[in-house]
Amino acid sequence: MPDNDFFDNLDDHIDEAAKATDAKLAVIAANTRLKEAEIAALFPSKENKERFVELVELVSDATSDNEKATKFVDNIERLGSVSVKLLSKLLLA
Repeated sequence: MPDNDFFDNLDDHIDEAAKATDAKLAVIAANTRLKEAEIAALFPSKENKERFVELVELVSDATSDNEKATKFVDNIERLGSVSVKLLSKLLLA
């Protein structure tokens, strides 16, 4: 049976998720040379913002470079395009 509460409050759940992503992006912007406006311009869709956050969290993780590389390869389909866009921005800036 579907969770009616979930569906009845779907807009609220979406807003909460968007706010959580925005908060993570603000922390990233505060700790990198990218400004929030640059991040928003690079990754206008919610999905790509979430992938960017995932990529930054992966890179910032306290694991070894080999473990990070393995996680990246495991998630290349989701993180690949965000990585290329970010590297292009950093290399051409």
